[in-house]
Amino acid sequence: MTSYISLSGLLIAAAITPGPNNLIVLESAAQGGIMAAARPIIGVLTGSLALLIVTWFGLEAVSGSVPRFELLIATLGATYLMWLGATLAFETRPAGDAAAGLPAGVANVALFQFANPKSWVLVATSAAAVSATGSIFVLAGLMSVISLLCLASWAGVGTALSKLLRRARNRILFNRAMGTLLMISAFGVLFDGLR
Repeated sequence: MTSYISLSGLLIAAAITPGPNNLIVLESAAQGGIMAAARPIIGVLTGSLALLIVTWFGLEAVSGSVPRFELLIATLGATYLMWLGATLAFETRPAGDAAAGLPAGVANVALFQFANPKSWVLVATSAAAVSATGSIFVLAGLMSVISLLCLASWAGVGTALSKLLRRARNRILFNRAMGTLLMISAFGVLFDGLR
């Protein structure tokens, strides 16, 4: 039981702090409300659970034996974040276009979990912490509940910003700021992969 309490603290800290997943949910909620944020939230949950299954059943061993696997994952993740950030920061569609912003569909965000080194580290650490004595089902439930609550909090902040973003100028500035933050996150992902 103690390992699940400690693990919960780790999961909360990782899920609530700013990162690519949270920025995508925030931006989606700011652009289209809670319902628009549901797609990336489902994507994060689905991708994280798929990553947990892959990790639990042995890909962790493969990644440890393949030279520079972490760098490959970091490079893919950083490239994807750069593309997302540039898409948002340099969007040429009218500012009021509901389709503008991040491509935050369920599949895109779910697949991103496999290119996100933070997700790999968190899932692998969580799986290792409970693999000998715990259950993948308990871990999956814990990860899902904590992630859902934290992502919903970010969606709430995004929804609160939506009134401010009705003005075209504010929306353009917000999109540029969010895109820039994602591009900065890309460098962080790459730096983590190089360590």
